[in-house]
Amino acid sequence: MTQPILEHFGQVFHHEDPMPTPRGPRTGRCIVVTTGSREPQMLSANALNAIRAATLLLVDDQVSGSVVALAPQGTRVVHVSTRNGGLASPPAFVEKLIAMAVGEGEQVVHLQANASCQ
Repeated sequence: MTQPILEHFGQVFHHEDPMPTPRGPRTGRCIVVTTGSREPQMLSANALNAIRAATLLLVDDQVSGSVVALAPQGTRVVHVSTRNGGLASPPAFVEKLIAMAVGEGEQVVHLQANASCQ
């Protein structure tokens, strides 16, 4: 049964009850990648591998579009915060979205900009 569970700036996210598989419930993972520099060539090999394996990217507003472009075609991208005024995603929303996606087997990467390196 599908039910709307989260709404974020006009986007409605649905959640399906996890279906157990013969190997047990689906499990995913979440990796936080701090981009530091706005240059994608400055990412570590581990960060680049995580982005390329992601099925869902959660992107802070100060992350460069060239970093987001490293994700494979078909990767869902959700922008989750706005700094410097404007609307901001509540941390509880981001945490719930991560928990929901990981529980459904998603490979989540949360891209965060390190303002001190910008």
